[in-house]
Amino acid sequence: MAPSAVPTSSSVLTAIGVGAIKKLERLFLPAGPDHVRQFEDTAARADRVRRRIHHRLGVLFTGLTLAALPITLLYIVLSKQFISGITQGAVK
Repeated sequence: MAPSAVPTSSSVLTAIGVGAIKKLERLFLPAGPDHVRQFEDTAARADRVRRRIHHRLGVLFTGLTLAALPITLLYIVLSKQFISGITQGAVK
């Protein structure tokens, strides 16, 4: 048998890969009006979930800002005392 007649492992793997890709295309890229409607329903559901998450993030960041506000204001009001205390420890 001539060496060119024997399929190499890369050509066999390529043939298997092409077959797998075609099967995946049929699974994930179906055609037809029912599949288009199903895709639109899925996209609408994903959009609703995204909006809900963004709303929750807005509430979370608002709460974090309100929680940090008193500490920030306290530091601004007492910053002279903080700075003088830090520098007194460094000066002999």
